[in-house]
Amino acid sequence: SPNSDAEALEQVVVPLCTILYEIVRPYFIAMYDIGSLCGIISILRTEIIEEQFEGGLGKGEALAAMRPVMEEILADVQERLVYSMQQYIRDEISYYTPTKEDLLEFDAAEEAEEA
Repeated sequence: SPNSDAEALEQVVVPLCTILYEIVRPYFIAMYDIGSLCGIISILRTEIIEEQFEGGLGKGEALAAMRPVMEEILADVQERLVYSMQQYIRDEISYYTPTKEDLLEFDAAEEAEEA
């Protein structure tokens, strides 16, 4: 019956998704590159969650068991992005001290703008 097929699929898919999560999570947690994290978030959100689970392709029900794990991975990557942005702001903006060359470039830019 269709219901038992879906349940049987779920019994196979959920443990596999858990293994997938345990494998990929350390890679995302170790990432610092903001552009890469944004790219992964975009792929997870649009190409996997929206297109595969919400798209009208008839796959939604069959893949429903995967959705919680994909959303958990997405949440982890988003959390890592927030952390990386906080670190970037702290290191590159808050504690930034201009060098002599930076100040000379700024002065040159101001003079060029006035001319």
